[in-house]
Amino acid sequence: MGLGMKALTIARKTLLELWREPLTLVLLLGFPIMLIVLYYVAYGETDQGLAKYLSVLVINEEEGDGLTEGEAGAQLVQMLREVTFEGGPVLTSPW
Repeated sequence: MGLGMKALTIARKTLLELWREPLTLVLLLGFPIMLIVLYYVAYGETDQGLAKYLSVLVINEEEGDGLTEGEAGAQLVQMLREVTFEGGPVLTSPW
């Protein structure tokens, strides 16, 4: 039996299982659709999405004299402030 024949046998078996258990077919098709709807509501391109409420907190706990050791955290914060997407800032600061 060739590889193609094995694949057809497995596909036939799976289709028979789905025919006998319709709830499995509903779950197989319904769950991805539900996730797509959930992602659209959470991260959609509207101002009502969940992404509007998510925050990023950067805690700079570096210690140093400000010349070399303590600059990495400040550089990271500055780079995060400069990140843009489609002409607008990705992250905004309340301070």
